[in-house]
Amino acid sequence: MIKMTHTLATAALLMTVATPALAQDVRVRVNVDSKISREVTQELSEAAREAAIEVSQAVRSALGPELRRDFEGLGRNLAVALDGLGEIDWDIDHWDVESWGQSQRSRATQTDRETRRFSVGPAGQLDLETLSGDITIRPTSGNNIVVEIVRESRGTDDAAAKQGLARVVVESEERGGRVTVKTRYPNGRSEYSVNVNYIVEAPAGTRISTQSISGNVTVNGITGELSVNTTSGDVEITGATRLTSATAVSGDVTLRDVSAQGLLEASTVSGDVVLTGGKARRVVLSSISGGVAARGIDADEVTLKSTSDDVVFDGNLSARGSYTFSSHSGDVRISISGQTGFSLEADTFSGSVRTDFPIKVTTLASRRSRARTITGTFGDGSAVISATSFSGSVVVTKKSEHRRD
Repeated sequence: MIKMTHTLATAALLMTVATPALAQDVRVRVNVDSKISREVTQELSEAAREAAIEVSQAVRSALGPELRRDFEGLGRNLAVALDGLGEIDWDIDHWDVESWGQSQRSRATQTDRETRRFSVGPAGQLDLETLSGDITIRPTSGNNIVVEIVRESRGTDDAAAKQGLARVVVESEERGGRVTVKTRYPNGRSEYSVNVNYIVEAPAGTRISTQSISGNVTVNGITGELSVNTTSGDVEITGATRLTSATAVSGDVTLRDVSAQGLLEASTVSGDVVLTGGKARRVVLSSISGGVAARGIDADEVTLKSTSDDVVFDGNLSARGSYTFSSHSGDVRISISGQTGFSLEADTFSGSVRTDFPIKVTTLASRRSRARTITGTFGDGSAVISATSFSGSVVVTKKSEHRRD
């Protein structure tokens, strides 16, 4: 398991929400001449603008066009994830930060459980949206979707905690075999915080889509079309046969024995993406601050990308398949059997390129006696491998025939 690193996304979320709460009891009064204040503000603003331009230019130069497109795409995904989740007032100026801080320190807790059943048949649909709480989904042999709702309210006292249970509600609707479940949070001031956890049992062939802001999502044994998205939490999916997407902003994405009819895609900003056992025509895995690994997969086209950690591929190649691996500041490690011939284009700026295979080299470039670029073929060269690392190494090894993926 690749070591998890949480950086930019987590820091940004914490700075946005936690900082005002921590500073709520500090009061400072300073008298400053308005003319001096304006001059200082103008100078600071100009300095900040110049610094921002320099940083932006440096980042754009270092990342290159492909990674810049990845950042832009992840930004759009985050915007989509945050949009439309309940009737929540996201304007932080409208939040009662003081009460929010008090509720986080409170000890009074109230819990409520209820179960809702929906008759949808073996191939219904479930759309589940929530703000804070874990989601667990598993298959059932019946024709009903059963949703167990566990609300946990914490308040400054028992009355506030009970008020949380009364005001944070779950709305559900079933129409034409499609079930919609949403958590509704009130706007304005509050002296409580409420997590809503969902435990779902559904026919294996149910089409399921989940959206959440804070909480882990665990799905097992769903064979219908599946899409899972969370902002802050881990995603773990096992045995899904029609997985379309699994995304997180701050959290790990772990996939086991999954498949897709066309594209199988998984991504996170801050965390690891690990796929063990999978089948699809095309696989795309990516992470900004974390490692990416694919082991024991069957795909004609594979793309693995990481900005700040290692990229690992351990599997078999398909004849005429295409395999692209890239990392900005980590190693690219490729382990293959060698039963399928391949062409290799490996490039690194400050690392090395090593391979166990007798590559027929057509291009070899070096820098300070360190291999930097290798282009060549092994066998019939039918599969195409492109491996790139800016500050790490590219290593292609031959795995043992007796080794299990």
